[in-house]
Amino acid sequence: MRSPIPLFEEKLKLTQALSGRPAPGSTRFVFYHLETSLLLIFLTGPAFLFTFGAFVPRTAQTNLIIQLLTPTFWAVHMGFLITAIIALVQTLLIIGLLISRNRRRQAELESARFAQITETERKRLNELVSNVPGIVWETRINATTGERKTAFISENVEKMLGYRVDEWLSTPGFAMKLIHEEDRERVMRESEGVFAGTEESVTLRFRWLTKDGRTLWVESHVAPLLDQAGKPIGIRGVTLDVTAQHTAENALRQNEAQLASIIGSAMDGIITVNERHEIVLFNTAAVRMFQCSAYKAIGQPLERFIPDRTHNGHSQHSQIFEEQTERSVLTGTPLELQAVRDSGEEFSVEASISQPELNGQRFYTVILRDVTERKRVLDDLRHSEQRFAKAFKANPQPMSLTTVAEGLYIDVNDSFLAMSGFTRDEVVGHTSLELKVWDTPDARADFIRQIKQAGSVVNFETKFRTKRGPFRILLSSAEQWEFGGQQCLLMSSSDITDRKAAELALRKAHEELNEMKNQLEAENIYLQKELQLDHSFGEIVGKSDAIKYVLFKIKQVAPTDSTVLITGETGTGKELVARAIHGASSRKHRPLIKVNCAALPSSLLESELFGHERGAFTGANARKRGRFELANGGTIFLDEIGELPAESQVKLLRVIQEGEFERLGGSKTLKADVRIIAATNRNLKLEVEKARFR
Repeated sequence: MRSPIPLFEEKLKLTQALSGRPAPGSTRFVFYHLETSLLLIFLTGPAFLFTFGAFVPRTAQTNLIIQLLTPTFWAVHMGFLITAIIALVQTLLIIGLLISRNRRRQAELESARFAQITETERKRLNELVSNVPGIVWETRINATTGERKTAFISENVEKMLGYRVDEWLSTPGFAMKLIHEEDRERVMRESEGVFAGTEESVTLRFRWLTKDGRTLWVESHVAPLLDQAGKPIGIRGVTLDVTAQHTAENALRQNEAQLASIIGSAMDGIITVNERHEIVLFNTAAVRMFQCSAYKAIGQPLERFIPDRTHNGHSQHSQIFEEQTERSVLTGTPLELQAVRDSGEEFSVEASISQPELNGQRFYTVILRDVTERKRVLDDLRHSEQRFAKAFKANPQPMSLTTVAEGLYIDVNDSFLAMSGFTRDEVVGHTSLELKVWDTPDARADFIRQIKQAGSVVNFETKFRTKRGPFRILLSSAEQWEFGGQQCLLMSSSDITDRKAAELALRKAHEELNEMKNQLEAENIYLQKELQLDHSFGEIVGKSDAIKYVLFKIKQVAPTDSTVLITGETGTGKELVARAIHGASSRKHRPLIKVNCAALPSSLLESELFGHERGAFTGANARKRGRFELANGGTIFLDEIGELPAESQVKLLRVIQEGEFERLGGSKTLKADVRIIAATNRNLKLEVEKARFR
């Protein structure tokens, strides 16, 4: 029989080969390979123990003794069987490991695929949410604590309010904190039903505060969020910025209030009916006109306020109006109709109809004016026309009958038409202000004021503008009296235009005579003063060549109207030469006016030369004629002209060039036909070069 030791060693080597470890010698097997031995014992079980026997340890100082039994068939071949089993188990484990790895790999691939699908869906959801013109949000309720926290909010929150998404999601109750304190309690109260699941949805309008401090009006459409059992777990909604809409609605409400106020305060009755001709609007003036309250009238057919006998005519008007092509606003010529008050009294109205359309529904608005009084006045006045016709026609003076308040012409006679140039149709039925016959509206107001104070006026002068434009001067008498229940004015006028023109011409002629009289008186006074002067040299006497040359020059310039300058030393007879020139001229029958420019102060020289108006300076208590006016048609002698101030030289130059001047303090330009003779002892050419004389 084969020894078990070599067999064991073979099995040991096979076992170690399978385990991947090197096989040591058989002698040191137990000490170095206890783990392998124990594994073999565990795998072979009782058969191995039976084959190998038991370990008998000894505590001797010699070696460890192992007792081995005689091997059996199973003991000899058990190693091969165990090796096959171990190989089979390892193969199964490897196959299981490969299968596990394959499944894990498939799971990872599937997880990556699901993550990609999730990311794609998330992006698609964000794109959809970003296209919503507002903030899409969702708030969840914590099942344990009951805390409400925003679980989702779209990125539009940053665009609308300025807050980031993470700021919003990280703060519980953030949305409520941003609501305006005046709206917060109401929003919490109205949204509580949605949180509780008792209301399906609700629309809230409130103010939100933005991050930069602005206030936005928003409209939030809120719906409950339920679990599978139908229990509320939160809310979701969309919040839109309606600031512009809210502003427009406020403006619309204000406009509607203003329109209602205007309609309510309108002087004319305004009634609006729908397509069934039922009254939907009845303003205050209509209440007064029909003596029926708005509460009683609204909802009633319009035919209630139309007499039965005119129903057919009203239906025809309505049918014609409805057949018009333009449907928006149709306002035609006012119609004169008959209406009936709530008491049954009939009266005349003037109606204008329009057809507005609101929200696809057609309405009819009727504006009514009670013309009963106007018709009665016109009828009475029309009846009186025959009574006054003969008087008007017989009177050669222009006559008219007008109302006091408006100046409405009720009747005029033929003389009035002839004087004014208007036809009867152009005058009757129109006011004097429309025809613009008064000089100004204030002129009529002043005339009416005097009428109301005294009841009448006599010989009141007025200006009347004719149709062709020129004014006529009228001397009018007017009497205020009541006619047809209305205050009227009967006016009779005389055309005094020609007489006024003659008076104006006479006044002008009288003023010219006074001017001539005053001038003659002034000349007379001046001449008397001149005669009183001692003229030692009444004529020039001498036979020298120098004297003859002077006389020749005098004879040469005297017949002309040229301005003459006489130069020479003081005492050489410059004034005698001036008198000789004037006496030999064609102006010798007019006075020679003398002015000594050196003897008068500069402050009075201008007044002396050109005269002054009353009040031109202190002490000017009356108008004074200047020397140029006195010398008109004659000659003025300006002695010592070199002493004339520069400011007076300018005016004197204008007289010399243009022959005109103004009095001091006056604005009227006067003409002067005066010959100027000047005298000086200075060298004026040198003075001009030194810029001391013009």
